[in-house]
Amino acid sequence: MKKSNRSCLNEPDNFCYICGQFTPRDQRKNLSNRIKIAYYHYFGVKVADQERTWAPHICCSVCYVGLTQWLNGKRKQIPYAIPMIWREPRDHHSDCYFCMTNIQGHSKKTKASIVYPNCSSAIKPVPHSVEYPVPTPPTDTVLYSEEEQSGDEMVDVEYKPDYDKDKPHMITQGELSDLVRDLGLTKNKAELLGSRLQQWNLLDRGTKISHFRDRHTEFAKFYNKEDNICYCVDIAGLMTKLDDEYDPVDWRLFIDSSKVSLKAVLLHNGNVKTSIPVAHAVVMKETYESMKTLLKVIKYTDHNWDISGDLK
Repeated sequence: MKKSNRSCLNEPDNFCYICGQFTPRDQRKNLSNRIKIAYYHYFGVKVADQERTWAPHICCSVCYVGLTQWLNGKRKQIPYAIPMIWREPRDHHSDCYFCMTNIQGHSKKTKASIVYPNCSSAIKPVPHSVEYPVPTPPTDTVLYSEEEQSGDEMVDVEYKPDYDKDKPHMITQGELSDLVRDLGLTKNKAELLGSRLQQWNLLDRGTKISHFRDRHTEFAKFYNKEDNICYCVDIAGLMTKLDDEYDPVDWRLFIDSSKVSLKAVLLHNGNVKTSIPVAHAVVMKETYESMKTLLKVIKYTDHNWDISGDLK
């Protein structure tokens, strides 16, 4: 935000860093190392902007309890797959979440009636869905190792650029897509990474973070759905699209069955390349006819992979 003689109508610490909701004083919790660890493992990014005056430095007791209980394995999930994303406001009157939210006279008993604005400086949380699944808590070993770190090591250090050197590289759409693929990020984490890079002004003008919401469409042409089976119709073409040289000898077919479905994926023999889903059959039990149908639709005889599986 450009320098101004006035400050925000409401202090940022009246709001939760995680969910963005008004947080009365008796419901505020500090962003401790424990909650930072839980935040990182649940959302895939670190707590950021704590050196900034335009970001909250507290969280509400609901988010605190939810995340720490998830970390301890006592709760399955919290409502959000992507947390509140904070950016520096452009101005106080049209792009400041803290100025545009009326919290005067509200308490913990009435805060449910507060109406929160939509503005580019404060992107509201996104709930869990099929595209945004619930993460799995880390193991006790990982947690113990992280908690052994000192408080200083857990604090994000502000980046101070050397203005005498060249300007930072602006990331293009292609470069961002390559980075997401190399890191193996899911849709929600790819979009969250893009939001962070955009927040730090590291994206090229034409780079869109919403690109990842529909990234599956470019691969849809390689799949077909027939009855209860979705399967790959052009495995070699799919490999080419993924920039992989395809030799059937380098891959094995893994079939996994449950009471109501069959799944087939290609696994790289050297475990260097990512697995490739080639078929998924729902409402199909593990029978000779089902296996025969599955192998037929993926044209197994054209490839003759070695087969392994987890069959019930």
